[in-house]
Amino acid sequence: MVHLFIGILIAIPLILYPFLYFFQEKLLFFPRPIDLGNRNILESAFSDSEVHIKMDDGVLLHGWLINIETDRQRPLLIYFGGNAEEVSGFLLEARILKKWAVAAINYRGYGLSGGKPGESVLFADALTLYDRLSKEPAIDPSRIVVMGRSLGSGVAVHLAAKRTLKGVVLISPYDAIREVAQEIYPYAPVAFLLKHPFDSYIRAPHITTPLLALTASDDDIIPEKHSLRLIAAWGGDHRHRTLRRVDHNTIVHHPDYWREIMKFLDQTIN
Repeated sequence: MVHLFIGILIAIPLILYPFLYFFQEKLLFFPRPIDLGNRNILESAFSDSEVHIKMDDGVLLHGWLINIETDRQRPLLIYFGGNAEEVSGFLLEARILKKWAVAAINYRGYGLSGGKPGESVLFADALTLYDRLSKEPAIDPSRIVVMGRSLGSGVAVHLAAKRTLKGVVLISPYDAIREVAQEIYPYAPVAFLLKHPFDSYIRAPHITTPLLALTASDDDIIPEKHSLRLIAAWGGDHRHRTLRRVDHNTIVHHPDYWREIMKFLDQTIN
């Protein structure tokens, strides 16, 4: 029995650690194909709204830029989605933001975007997207807000740390993917195995941009304590609201979800 116990202790790291290291991209990223029904609706509602933007390494990303008008500059909301999200669905909801242009570009490997996702390329792509979109004639570069949900909160925080923004909206954010993963695998040396730490906590104290953070009371994917740690470290003004009786996936259905976002956005341009 003792030998069996020792054998199990030896086998667990030999099996688990290589699995976590070599297959972590499949555990972290869940690319989704484009939703053709949503695409058709967006094309009908916003003709010529699809964009293809070439990244510095030649990879072509696909997404949408909606609510653009040529007669005046508009404030811009840039959205970064979750790890299993194809962003056309968000844009259907964001049609209610009549005063705002809204950009949502699928990550590498998602929708019609080329390439493969990873922390470094998602961070670099976010900066490139900001730099390109802020130069659009119909966009007011002094009024750009970034919004990130779940995985995308880390991308949004990175952008906020590198560029001047009017505001930041984070939905179900985390302090670091490393910290969340360590809780899931308490006996694994996650800090040494993880290639995509997405550490927002170390960036937060240096960001003075106003923040709105929305969390779900029943979130079992990113426990709220990870969100609260990030919010507490934020270097600028911040507002936090816990939405009750919703979880990680249903938070967007809470009646106050869009109310809080729209109120924050209105405050940034008034």
